[in-house]
Amino acid sequence: MAIGLEDKKAIVAEVNEAATSALSAVEVKALAFEGNLMGADQIDVLATLPTYDEAIAKLMSVMQGATSKLARTLAAVRDQKEQEAA
Repeated sequence: MAIGLEDKKAIVAEVNEAATSALSAVEVKALAFEGNLMGADQIDVLATLPTYDEAIAKLMSVMQGATSKLARTLAAVRDQKEQEAA
């Protein structure tokens, strides 16, 4: 039995690593994550999910890329209109 209070995703990754180790005697039979009972086959899915901080970082990266592209597009439109006016 493993319990994680702070970083729930980290404990799932640790249990998955222990269960998949070649010399391991650990066998996952079931898993309860945030109040949901899941089968042992779902531990791989949970173990590969990004942590909260990783997910926020990826989201911010996507948002920054989109806003940068919008700013470049607006600047190009402005430059084009300035050239047409001159």
